[in-house]
Amino acid sequence: MSCPVEFAPIAMSGRRVLVISRHQTRLLLGDPGALVLFVIIPLLTMVIMKSTQKSALLAAGYHDVTGAEEAVPGFTVMFAFFWLVFVGRTFFAEHGWGTWERIQAMATTPEVMIGKLLPGFVVITTQMILLFAIGDLALGLNSKGSLVDLIMVAPAMAFCVLALCFAIVSFCSTLSATDAVSNLLMLVFASLGGALALTTALPQWAQTIAPAIPSHWAMQASTDVILKGEGIGAVIGPTAILLAFAVGFTVLGLMRFRPTDRKSIA
Repeated sequence: MSCPVEFAPIAMSGRRVLVISRHQTRLLLGDPGALVLFVIIPLLTMVIMKSTQKSALLAAGYHDVTGAEEAVPGFTVMFAFFWLVFVGRTFFAEHGWGTWERIQAMATTPEVMIGKLLPGFVVITTQMILLFAIGDLALGLNSKGSLVDLIMVAPAMAFCVLALCFAIVSFCSTLSATDAVSNLLMLVFASLGGALALTTALPQWAQTIAPAIPSHWAMQASTDVILKGEGIGAVIGPTAILLAFAVGFTVLGLMRFRPTDRKSIA
């Protein structure tokens, strides 16, 4: 039976966390393909799907819409979960290069995990805010409420994505299994969580299980603000639920995570 990781009672060192974070940032953003995948492709997808989403919104009874009101938040949320694969792969890369043991030797386990996940938190939060800003300025997003009210959703989503990534890495011992689980969850969350279509347009069985999916709550907050014109009060609840998901994923990961476990890149 696996034992949860035990955190050594050693004072946290910001310098060691910073060193690991810099290393992780290079892994995440060193390839220019990351910019294309997480900024350019979402924007192109929004442009392509904008007219389709407009028809769906009009059919649902919403007026004065351009389609960006659903396309921008939907694909922003969807592509945030793409980081499950990218961040997860960096853990297996460390094992493949033989650097995981060296990182463990230079820092405590909490420092390693914070250093590995903190850059992802900053990047995902920035990505979401950037895509919303461009969608508002360039795609004609006609929000009935203030988009500023949605800012708190971005860090909550980032926390949720990274906590889920931690849980997946904790349970999967091979890179292929991590990729498979991450891609499966990404597609399920996008399709059933309302990122690709309004939840009300989904089959009844999908609407029933949608609240059990994190992306549903990010989309709920977006719908309430953008399409219904509600204020920050409508965002607090979904944000709290996203944070609850994040805490749950973290606890799940801690139940299985052992820093000495070997990971295979096969």
